[in-house]
Amino acid sequence: LLNPPKVTGDFRLNLIKWKQENLASIPETCIHFGYRSPSAVYQWECLYNKRGPQALLGLRQGRRPKHGQLSRQEPRRTASSASKAKSSPTKRKLIVKDTTRRLKKI
Repeated sequence: LLNPPKVTGDFRLNLIKWKQENLASIPETCIHFGYRSPSAVYQWECLYNKRGPQALLGLRQGRRPKHGQLSRQEPRRTASSASKAKSSPTKRKLIVKDTTRRLKKI
């Protein structure tokens, strides 16, 4: 556990295949592979059972970006395209927020 394995798509796939072939529990699988997150193993197994092995190969590590923030892979938009891209739910949130602020002042 001091040297955790590098988590790649192949690692996930091998882990889940080994678990299912040996009918091992999640803790046994974690011990066998030296991996410390049983919840991740559970999620990977659910994903494998629902979508197949390709789903495990396509996962990426890390947190998902927050709603308003751009991810590293998305290209940045120019000012003109950003104003066009604002959707009505975003405008609605701004209007509700402004209205709430004004009501608090009163």
